[in-house]
Amino acid sequence: MGNYLTAINKVKKKEAPVLVMQELQEFESKGNLTEAGYIMLVQWYTRDKRKEKVDSLTTAIKTAFPDDVVMVNEFLPARYNLF
Repeated sequence: MGNYLTAINKVKKKEAPVLVMQELQEFESKGNLTEAGYIMLVQWYTRDKRKEKVDSLTTAIKTAFPDDVVMVNEFLPARYNLF
């Protein structure tokens, strides 16, 4: 999914912001997200500077994957400059 969104950004520069947001919302609305799915969403919403959405997804990751709290607290912020 991430590669697909990157391709949209490169090929359809003018339409990309709207198209990417539509794809992200559709992906998220399907529910039953994996940890990788949450991380991908966090990446893209971070790129778009949607802090409230990133915060919401980070909370959802902690709830859905409580054993991976270290990853959420240490890996994501360092990797994606979230906090």
